[in-house]
Amino acid sequence: AYVYDVIPLESPSATGESRDAEVRRHFLEYVSLLGQAAGIMFLSHYTSRRFRALTASYGIPCPKNYAVSYPPLGDFFTPLHGRGRETNEQAGAEIDRFLKSNSGPLVVCVAPLTRRKNVRVVLAALFRMLSAGSRVRMLAVIPGSSEMDLKACLLALILRALFPHRVLFLSSIPEQTLKRVYRQAKVVTVPSKLEGFGLPALEGIHFECRVIASNVGVMRELSSLVPIQLVDPDAVQEWKDAIEIALQMPDVQAVPASTVLPDPALVGNRMQNISRNSVL
Repeated sequence: AYVYDVIPLESPSATGESRDAEVRRHFLEYVSLLGQAAGIMFLSHYTSRRFRALTASYGIPCPKNYAVSYPPLGDFFTPLHGRGRETNEQAGAEIDRFLKSNSGPLVVCVAPLTRRKNVRVVLAALFRMLSAGSRVRMLAVIPGSSEMDLKACLLALILRALFPHRVLFLSSIPEQTLKRVYRQAKVVTVPSKLEGFGLPALEGIHFECRVIASNVGVMRELSSLVPIQLVDPDAVQEWKDAIEIALQMPDVQAVPASTVLPDPALVGNRMQNISRNSVL
């Protein structure tokens, strides 16, 4: 069995679903099925710890055989990036027009406008920067969700209305187009308040982008292995400052797609301390 994250069980209200009890019931059924597996592969030590703690608290048997394995960098792109109302041709053409007709460093965010993904803090930081005359550009890929953060949606509309040539929002883009966007990006933001792994962070690093992420559980784990700048998920000014500093820094060193991250258990006391102190 393969486990990506346990957020629906830990915090069902954070998953973008209104029917918390129903979400919890279905996820408990899923976890019970996992308990029958011969073994489990986790995407992070953070998820492994949380999963085993949750099964114990609910009295659900947990397989004795489990392991943590990070996928090679560059292997994270999934068909989810290509789903939505825009066809591949429409999205690609719109992005080409946006990138060719405007100059300035590019900030990328790939996340739905939900409370958990917390894109609102990045939009607020970009609003302050653009209002002050910054030439920064932002391209956000915003997959659909059953429950959107209304404040984030309103802020996105305001940004698009006031700065139509500096921001672009799309519900989906094809895989190859997303890779092209990453290649032109200077900064990738991952502002989630809860995250099972945070694939966009490592996608950005693979394409030599500066990555800024919320200082939450799994991002602390990843930041001990790769260069990720951690900031307070609720501090708009801290996000603004971090983005402005990152835009002035040289690109990070290229990481081959075949690179496998080291097991954080081998990193030493630093990771052990992070593991003990990590909280949601």
